[in-house]
Amino acid sequence: GSVNFSLGWHQRGREKPGDPLLPSAHMRDGDVQGIFSNLHRSTTLVNTIYAVTQPGHYEGAKMAMAHVRKHIKLNHPEYISASESWSSVFTGLTLVSNCVIVPHLDKKGLTSGYDLLVSAGTHRKAVLKVQNLGPKIAYGPSTMVELCGRFLIHEVEDWEGGERLCFAHYLRDSVFEVAGIADPGFLQ
Repeated sequence: GSVNFSLGWHQRGREKPGDPLLPSAHMRDGDVQGIFSNLHRSTTLVNTIYAVTQPGHYEGAKMAMAHVRKHIKLNHPEYISASESWSSVFTGLTLVSNCVIVPHLDKKGLTSGYDLLVSAGTHRKAVLKVQNLGPKIAYGPSTMVELCGRFLIHEVEDWEGGERLCFAHYLRDSVFEVAGIADPGFLQ
């Protein structure tokens, strides 16, 4: 299955300007907040990689998350503990566990944003396919891949041996819009 986490995004069907940014339902759970606190070191690594590979998006994401934190502090103080446990610059994280990922686009992603996918688990082999471009990427544990999920159709058909996890880090268009931050655009 999969579970979505976000410190602040629009709830499904409420993505118009003026609609509130709220933590995802799972981020409001105190137990989950403790888990995110324990992921701080790996999140720092992911943030650092993104800062090096996508500096404009990293800076924009930092500003967007600062806006989300300020919004929570002023309007939803009951979620301050969630804010304190979220150390990612990304506006969203989906944890996928032991699932085939059908070919898809990430339609709500930042137009020029690159998702950072981290493969983890005990599986021995998996393949990430990018249909638009044709490559098949070896996607075993400890593999990180950046791709523009809004434009590149991607999938994981199957895997061999053990448990498979994917931590999909991404930026939401609507969060940047509410924060008044322009899309940094594609790298030149």
